[in-house]
Amino acid sequence: MPTPAHYRVLNPRIRYPADARVAARLAAGAEIDSTTIVWRIVYAGSVVADIPASAIPVLLAQGDIEPTTDALADVLTRPRREGM
Repeated sequence: MPTPAHYRVLNPRIRYPADARVAARLAAGAEIDSTTIVWRIVYAGSVVADIPASAIPVLLAQGDIEPTTDALADVLTRPRREGM
């Protein structure tokens, strides 16, 4: 299985659907009530690998993300869970 692409978030905050199927439906022009969507919110400096493929070109064009090979940064920037 290929290693997923990693992207560093440049914008102070971005959000995208946690479910890739919802993201694909939105990209295809479907109207979905935004209050029913589970959003993933990510802050500047975070490195993520779960951005839906349909959102990547838009986020790159807007300068919200950049490709990176620094996959370890995700572990270092992820908030700790309570009790860990």
